Amino acid sequence: MSPFLRSSLDRGVARLCRLLARIYFHDVEVTGIERVPRGVPVIVVANHHNAILDSVLLFGFLPVRPRFLGTSTMWKNPLLLPFLWLGGVIPVQRHQDAAPADNAQAFVRCHAALAAGGAIGIFPEGETHDDPNLLPLKTGAARIALEFAAQRGAPPRIVPVGLHYTRKDVFRSRALVAVGAPLDAAPEARAAAADGQAAARALTLRIGEALRAAAPDFASWDEERLIARAAAVFARPGQDLPHAASLADRADLQRRFAVGARDLRSRLPGRVAALEQSLRAYERDREAAGLRDGQVASRYPLARAAAAGARAAAVLALLAPLAVAGIVLNWVPYRLCGLLARVTDERDVTATYKLLGGFVLFPLFWAAEAGFAARFGGWRAGTAAVLAAPGLALAALAFDETRAGLLSETRAFLLLRGGARGLVARRAALHAEIVALVDEHARGAGAA
Repeated sequence: MSPFLRSSLDRGVARLCRLLARIYFHDVEVTGIERVPRGVPVIVVANHHNAILDSVLLFGFLPVRPRFLGTSTMWKNPLLLPFLWLGGVIPVQRHQDAAPADNAQAFVRCHAALAAGGAIGIFPEGETHDDPNLLPLKTGAARIALEFAAQRGAPPRIVPVGLHYTRKDVFRSRALVAVGAPLDAAPEARAAAADGQAAARALTLRIGEALRAAAPDFASWDEERLIARAAAVFARPGQDLPHAASLADRADLQRRFAVGARDLRSRLPGRVAALEQSLRAYERDREAAGLRDGQVASRYPLARAAAAGARAAAVLALLAPLAVAGIVLNWVPYRLCGLLARVTDERDVTATYKLLGGFVLFPLFWAAEAGFAARFGGWRAGTAAVLAAPGLALAALAFDETRAGLLSETRAFLLLRGGARGLVARRAALHAEIVALVDEHARGAGAA
């Protein structure tokens, strides 16, 4: 493939990835993008918690277009073949899929992409998963970097990227692409002349440290939930109306809270255990009441709440006619995507089923509906149907989200002025204890 065609394809695929990500996720944040080197060989390494969605985010939102390494078994799935070709994915063999694994040609393609000043993308855990931490890393990224350095005289820059998801298997959740500081592999490249395997292991350890600084890394899902809730209570002592906090700020605060929790568990185990018990009880009762933590933290002043409700009602009135048409045209493929996602109970691939299913099913139904309209109303009706269907689908989605938001906030407004007021007092007590423990950790760190 000519460089011009490859570059044109990459631009088109990147736009498609951004479009798909913006549809699937309610919000995508990108931080640290200025850290990605330009015009030099780059190896992008990232955690792998959400199957193909991970690659979609990296290809769509980074300023480089990495050639990803993908397990050779993916080429057995006919639905994936067009996407693998469009993205220029490089097949690699895993030891569990081929014995012995032969990746000499894959390394040649990686070196060629890097030599052209391009980028390759690797998920060094070697597989997608649903653990709250990083799996032990494979040495592939390090070996590619060191072999390239031996051939070309200088190693590529290694860029760690942390991918964070609020609820990765849920449509219209949120995602964060956090770029960490690039690694210079020159020390390991020099050491590789004496012992290549030791140098690869050392570089892999550094890659792991860099990824842990950028990506989610908790001991268990229980720890992740407790840290997330403690950080949220600390960050929002009170507000007038609920608003979404920055995922980047939230991830940074959770990382610092995880460090502080380890310190405090060793020094004040009784207080930490009591706080954890109180957090669990608060979460249990909050969820039973059907309230979000941001709602419990909100005062809902009458004038501001009424104004927000009036704006939402006006949006609903404007969108209603379009939303009805959008629901009629798109209800069947939407439901089919939901059924398709139930094929698996593995959260790390559920979003992939939804995304790829929607990518195929919605255009198929739009084409069928356009053909039906053309059959009975002529080509103009068919053209109008196929052009209007995507926009009407988005109108229906916006209507549904606005409707759900208005109902949720109205319910919270009423509950927090009635039987749920006790949650507000309990949250305030939790905030005071968390602030006290944060101060205690700071004093301990200062003394050390």
